[in-house]
Amino acid sequence: MSTQRIRTVATEMEGPFRAEVAPRITGSRRAGFVCRTAIQSARFFYDSVILGMSLQPLRRKADIWLSFAKLSLGLPRKGSSAGVAGFKVSYFDQATLAYLFREIFVRQSYRLQTSKPDPVIFDCGANLGMATLFFKFVYPRCRITGFEPDPATFELLKANIVNNRLENVERFNVALWSEDGAIDFFSNSFDPGSLLMSTNASRMNTPAIKVPARRLSGFIDGEIDYLKLDVEGAELQVLKDLSESGKIRLVRQMAIEYHHRIPGERSVLSNFLEILEKNGFEYQIAASGFPDPSVPRFQDLMIYAYQ
Repeated sequence: MSTQRIRTVATEMEGPFRAEVAPRITGSRRAGFVCRTAIQSARFFYDSVILGMSLQPLRRKADIWLSFAKLSLGLPRKGSSAGVAGFKVSYFDQATLAYLFREIFVRQSYRLQTSKPDPVIFDCGANLGMATLFFKFVYPRCRITGFEPDPATFELLKANIVNNRLENVERFNVALWSEDGAIDFFSNSFDPGSLLMSTNASRMNTPAIKVPARRLSGFIDGEIDYLKLDVEGAELQVLKDLSESGKIRLVRQMAIEYHHRIPGERSVLSNFLEILEKNGFEYQIAASGFPDPSVPRFQDLMIYAYQ
């Protein structure tokens, strides 16, 4: 069975179970605990299979799996740093750390296919640096430029770069946008490092802070082997800038987290894909399923583009 088929089957099974079956099990706390444990065990098994089928060398897969098992048990329960896959990672909360590690190291959402030993990579929306660590785990000689707009999270990103002695990694404390200047950024001081932080107010209903805004095109002066773009709703503005400046032609591969059906906004996915197509990119789209696809709701899509 292919990796994509396993992902499809697991999504089809997990989604309806979570939405249709789990809420009906209300007899006792014990029943709820059993339900949660069953879902977590199924997810752990599924993710372990996905990792086992990956093309990573056996030693790397073993390192990832051992860290994954520890994080899945809720470890470490205390502290602000953890050893994962050979790295010392500083973090705000264990749940976010575990989620990022599963998505990036175990499910390998940002797999890069290249024969180069030192690919040039842009990590746009770096957060605490989990993707940066993954790229260094797979390609130790790669050259990375990272962007993170939230000041507190950026300090964590810097610490993870410095504490792991990562070489050839630049980082910038800016929000990526379609023009240079300053922009409102919405984050929560009571939930630092939240994955909902954004320049879009509907993503997080909190007071705004002003952060520097920059065009991504201004940082590109040569070929980019891989562009990871996870900017919480600003992806269309960033892609327009790359297209209008012509710098998009210097990008070989992209992994884009596209935020579809953000509340209060019209769907513009066709506009986004049109930009890719006009610039010669082919692409694949991965999306999670829902028990009732007719109900309008927010949805994360992964768009893998290449030329």
